Amino acid sequence: MSSFKNDIIDFSQFCKENQFFISIDKLETYFKFIDSKQIQSKEDKIKYLFLLIPKDKDEKDQLQYLIKEFFNFSTEETPDFNFNFLEEYKLKDNFEDIFIDQNNINIDFSSIAIDIINDFENLDFSRPVSNAYWLNQLKKTSAYKEIISLFDIQFDDAFENIMNELNIENFSNFLDMKLLELLKDERNKTRDAYQPTELNNKDQLNELDYLYTNKDERKKLLEQTYALGNKLALKFKKQIKHSNKGNLNLRKTIRKSIQAGGVLQNIIFKPKNKKKPKLVILCDISGSMALYSLFGLTLLYGMVSRFNSIKSFVFIDGITEVTKDIKKLKKNEIESFLKNWNNYVKHDGHSDYSRTFEELVEEIKKSGDKQDHKTNVKAYMTDWNMSGKLGFDKFEEHVIAITRFLSKKYYRREIQPRISDMWGMIYNKGNYAITHDHWPALWSGVYYIKAPKDSGDLLFPQLKQKITPTDGMLVIFDGATRHGVGESFSDDERIAVSFNVKETI
Repeated sequence: MSSFKNDIIDFSQFCKENQFFISIDKLETYFKFIDSKQIQSKEDKIKYLFLLIPKDKDEKDQLQYLIKEFFNFSTEETPDFNFNFLEEYKLKDNFEDIFIDQNNINIDFSSIAIDIINDFENLDFSRPVSNAYWLNQLKKTSAYKEIISLFDIQFDDAFENIMNELNIENFSNFLDMKLLELLKDERNKTRDAYQPTELNNKDQLNELDYLYTNKDERKKLLEQTYALGNKLALKFKKQIKHSNKGNLNLRKTIRKSIQAGGVLQNIIFKPKNKKKPKLVILCDISGSMALYSLFGLTLLYGMVSRFNSIKSFVFIDGITEVTKDIKKLKKNEIESFLKNWNNYVKHDGHSDYSRTFEELVEEIKKSGDKQDHKTNVKAYMTDWNMSGKLGFDKFEEHVIAITRFLSKKYYRREIQPRISDMWGMIYNKGNYAITHDHWPALWSGVYYIKAPKDSGDLLFPQLKQKITPTDGMLVIFDGATRHGVGESFSDDERIAVSFNVKETI
């Protein structure tokens, strides 16, 4: 057995020890592949190990780290376009049209990208969304899909199928890069030149419009944002440290202070049950914020680099935890995070809450009062099964994501939550809700679309707590928790959505 194969076998054992498993079948396929292609360079062999083994982005990131640790070799993707022309491509209609020179595998990505953009009619740079958002929209067009579909070929040889997959990945990556370049050029044509005439000679960073800053100004802004993240993290750590002190231990304090003649010079506190502090940060990188999201990510990075007990999430049209991804970055690599914007898109990459809430209200009113004050809710109430209806469907996706996270955090369980009930309510003056619970629901909650002043507090009698609702407030609690709603004294209607979540079994 060659020394390199021994190295790979040792590496697979190293991966296993680090909770990354490479199956024997995958190793056999890998060895056959590098033998059939007569790959000699050790660096190239390791690169193909990185390309052939992972099946998704998470595995790719994990394997990249393990290769770095074991071989001391970086598999950072380079901008070189590697493409292997396969004979079967000649049988595909229009395939050779994308090549300028087939012998040198020279592809005119600029012309392809221009055609795709010209075929897209909805490009509107007046909207405050990022180029990554527009790339995501372009990739959904028929023009983009038609180009990628040229690679939809089934090969008899398994290795040629693997090579075709690598060709697709390389081709789409370079096409995406060219589309982003063109989008950037087109956006710049619509901008006015930056004229900092109103600024004095001092660095008035708070007066700068980020979209029109030059390179030096942007660097200063991001440095200050990073420093702010550090400062917030240190302040939070100090607060946590202070809160870890328990109540005063009077007996030990007096004993300790006898040495000082009874003066309470040494204060002794009772030990407090310490829990690992958690700080959860959600960074909005959705379409409407993407141009400014580099600030949010820089602030997030500044906090994560100073404080380990942070859970970090990004939001586009769903929530994705990125704690590990952020920690892997270096300070000068924060902007590269946004290049993977599409990896965090759950649906269409566009969050339109205003429209969603309007749809929710319309559906609530269209449904009509179905319960006639016969439930615990003595107010206008829809059917129990509004889940999946217009407006409710988008809201439901976020409830599922949040309750999945809460279940893992508080119950230490990975579950598949489902909406068992979802209904709309309109409280008018004099309306209220009798104290009740939603058992056997795992989670229950209410979202206040419109909550005018004095429209009734959310009451938790057993907990001796109350919550005064405001517009846009979301409250989630254990389904067995007793709760009720105080009487509304407001002349304006309060509109809310409630829900129950159970575990899918």
